[in-house]
Amino acid sequence: MRKLLAVLLVVGAAACSVDTPAGPLVGDISGTYTLRSMNGSPLPFVFTSNDTTVSIDTDVLTVVATGDWSETVGYRQTVGAADATNETLNLVGSWTRNGNQLNFRTPLGLLYVGTATETSLNLSDAGFNYVFTR
Repeated sequence: MRKLLAVLLVVGAAACSVDTPAGPLVGDISGTYTLRSMNGSPLPFVFTSNDTTVSIDTDVLTVVATGDWSETVGYRQTVGAADATNETLNLVGSWTRNGNQLNFRTPLGLLYVGTATETSLNLSDAGFNYVFTR
């Protein structure tokens, strides 16, 4: 549980004051997207918090036209000197669109804000910027 909480706190930080990238939304955004970069770096994306190192290896986001979304994140986690463990984080929620702004929510609150093009989603949370492509 500690490991999952650490990842949720780092990866899924609530988006309290995040700048939304500018740009018009076009067309239907429903579909399956694969994470291509975090904070401008390709995967795997590695970050450390306290004594925990997390390597995001895969991330697939599915957006449904009815306003639902799901996400599956595959990552490796190392706590202290322990061996790395392979983990999976599954998230679900609803999304809304207002002009050029997207909001992705979980049952716990706002997770991502961002914009879309015909082929990509550019999303942010309180700590990271994500580029997902179809």
